[in-house]
Amino acid sequence: MIKNLNLSEGILDEYGSRTRTFEKDEYLARTGSAPKSLLYITSGVAKIVTINEEGVEYLHGFSDEGEMVGLGSYLCNYKFYNDFIVEEDIVAVEFSFDQFEKMIAENAEIARNIMQYLAEIIEIKTINLSTIMGKNPRDMVLTTLNRIKERSMLAEDSLVPFTRQEMANYLGLRVETVIRTVKELEDEGLLKIKKGKIYY
Repeated sequence: MIKNLNLSEGILDEYGSRTRTFEKDEYLARTGSAPKSLLYITSGVAKIVTINEEGVEYLHGFSDEGEMVGLGSYLCNYKFYNDFIVEEDIVAVEFSFDQFEKMIAENAEIARNIMQYLAEIIEIKTINLSTIMGKNPRDMVLTTLNRIKERSMLAEDSLVPFTRQEMANYLGLRVETVIRTVKELEDEGLLKIKKGKIYY
């Protein structure tokens, strides 16, 4: 599981500029735009996606409580290469770049946490690629479900925050393949489907 930044309320009050709220389907960031500030999520979830010219959405993952949106783009002086779209209503603390740099200059432990946070994101992406490459659809779907549960610390039989289409886009599979595989896993008793939703 990716270590979150665990910024205390005191730190947020001292260095954060303001609290902002975002509703489902709002954009926190758009592909091709440059970050104007940093957002530290205190509650809610954003999905990280790339949408190609045909409108097909590829899901990279999620950002949730304790994560910072815009950090990588800001530190590397890059424009956003993904869209960050609110999946569950978000409350976030906004940091100006000056205040963020002041915070890490004055707090060595936070600077170390940020380095570990970024390193773990890279590591997780590498692990994800290595665990799905060359596997059959059943193993790919199961691996993804296990990683969702591990990442989000979900309880047994929790709602999976992926639609079948999103899972297909994430894994590079046809949606029909994912639908068939999910049904097979249900028949094996490895997951449950309630009102069309996947529980694992």
